[in-house]
Amino acid sequence: MPLREGTDGVEKMSKSKGNYIGITEPANVMFAKVLSISDTLMWRWFTLLSFRPEAEIAALKREVEAGRNPKEAKVQLAREITERFHGRAGADAAEADFALRA
Repeated sequence: MPLREGTDGVEKMSKSKGNYIGITEPANVMFAKVLSISDTLMWRWFTLLSFRPEAEIAALKREVEAGRNPKEAKVQLAREITERFHGRAGADAAEADFALRA
């Protein structure tokens, strides 16, 4: 099983290290924590946590390498993870909340 780095991108994800995303955390907290990861770590998380096909992830990565804002890809990952635990309405509300704070 591959090691999943936490939000710091260095240590394994762990509550005791404070670099984790809890599945029971509020949707807006979960969404914001996913957006806080580095652009490099985002691709590993896509591979380990997304249900998207590898080809779709590779195409998205090529788009970012060609100039697309990596935040747009990270928002897609945050929405997917948040929606898995909080439903579409929760992910929508979390994204809206994050946009208001940005």
